[in-house]
Amino acid sequence: MSARSLAPALVAALLALSPPLAARDDEAAPPETHSAASEPVAATTDATKNETPAAEGATPAAENATAPAPQLVVVDAVRDLGKIQRGERAEVEFTLENRGEGPLKIKSAQPACGCTVASFDAEIAPGGSGHVRAWLDSSTLAGAVAKSITVVSNDPASPRAVLTIKAEIVTFVTVSPAFARVLQVRSQPAAPTVVQLWSGDGTPVEVLEVKAPEPWIVAHARRAAPGELRAEGPADQWRIEVELLPDAPLGPLADKLVVRTSHPRQSEVEIPLSGFVRAVLTPAPAIADFGSLGRNVLDKSRFVLKLFNFGSEPIEIQRAAIDVPFVTVATAAEDPGRRFRVELRLAPDAPKGKFEGTLRLETTSPSMPVVEVPVRGKIG
Repeated sequence: MSARSLAPALVAALLALSPPLAARDDEAAPPETHSAASEPVAATTDATKNETPAAEGATPAAENATAPAPQLVVVDAVRDLGKIQRGERAEVEFTLENRGEGPLKIKSAQPACGCTVASFDAEIAPGGSGHVRAWLDSSTLAGAVAKSITVVSNDPASPRAVLTIKAEIVTFVTVSPAFARVLQVRSQPAAPTVVQLWSGDGTPVEVLEVKAPEPWIVAHARRAAPGELRAEGPADQWRIEVELLPDAPLGPLADKLVVRTSHPRQSEVEIPLSGFVRAVLTPAPAIADFGSLGRNVLDKSRFVLKLFNFGSEPIEIQRAAIDVPFVTVATAAEDPGRRFRVELRLAPDAPKGKFEGTLRLETTSPSMPVVEVPVRGKIG
């Protein structure tokens, strides 16, 4: 075979052995195929990547939009009681309405000081009404006052509502001073304690009766004379004088006088009564109590009390004695005739155990020549 005849055959063989040329850009690529079992891959957008999961337990917006909501409406949020007598307890009832479509739940009703919530309806049906019941305590109030109550509910638009109680606290019958304080020394003459009483609103008033809480408390009422009037009151005043009988018991006094009047708005007035009935000679403290002591401190242990003279005349301590053999007593005048220091000391060799006795002070007082003070303690 000649060389000319071999050339075409060689070219064809070389082309068969070479890899196929890449398709040109303008040629259509064959379509990609998937098996029936393959799942399409969803595209992920930026919005999907940045989406925050909803909080656990949150109610979807669509559900909130469709749930029936309650609506709290207060029929009269401000109640003005006008003038009320100081000390009076005024009851108030507020009406609440539910003008929504869901049940209205009242979670709490919190009062400000000066008023107290007695009760409230915890749930009000749609279209229904309920109440908050409260009362105003005017015993510590005076003048114009406004007290609030905060109601908390499940109303989504307005969960809080404020109720207000207004009043003008007045005293129809005025007492000056507002209390009677009696300090009296037994067996000693004393001037009566005086309070004045008059009408606070101009209505003519008479004192009909004064009731004392104990038979040894004496109270009298009469119209005050021109020279006895208190400057802050009107020309028509009543004078109430209080004094104690000589046998009034020793100690503190805490009670009240009850005055009946003709005033149409206040027929009864209570006047606090306090004070103290003292003996002419009064030790302070009334008991000499050493308490519990260790033997290592006996040489330093002492008890000091004072003896006060509330009588009109000065006195002297003539003798001081104690019936506990290991206790000594010494006296000294701090304010001669009026106040004395009495010092008790334990002996270093005092025996172990409890001890009790009586300190006896002999004085020059004609009404109280002897004062006795209990003495006690324990040595460990």
